Amino acid sequence: MSKKEYQSPLVLIGEGESFKDELCQMIESARMFSDFSRAEVQNIANYTHAYEVVPGATLFREGEKGQYMCLIVEGKVNILKDTGDGERKVITTVRAGQTMGEMSLLDDLPYSATATAKELGIERSQDFEKNRPPHEPASASDHRRAGGSSGIIALSGVSL
Repeated sequence: MSKKEYQSPLVLIGEGESFKDELCQMIESARMFSDFSRAEVQNIANYTHAYEVVPGATLFREGEKGQYMCLIVEGKVNILKDTGDGERKVITTVRAGQTMGEMSLLDDLPYSATATAKELGIERSQDFEKNRPPHEPASASDHRRAGGSSGIIALSGVSL
């Protein structure tokens, strides 16, 4: 059996001070954060990373302990529920400006459904960063030049 190189479904496109203004703009685009001050948004950005997500990538699974929430920046994510007979049914599709996974942070219960990227995307999370192999982050401008068409922000350990 030949060794295949691990290919993560997530590619970091930005983090830290050099990317903070872009992160703040993305966070401010969500209804959930519309009443937050710029200082509060900047604080949230400190816990935020941006990732490009390949279509079909699972962002979290039903029953897993909630570690982060996600904000869709561009594109779509399907929310699926296990039917009990080994199948999954799409119960909704989350679009740009919408969040998902926040209830698991608030009530400290597992995710109630599975989230799967429907279109090419971006995502941000400290937890994804810890659980994947090291890599060179791509810049946001590289993402745009490559024709990236969707994105997600995952916020880790944020108290709402």
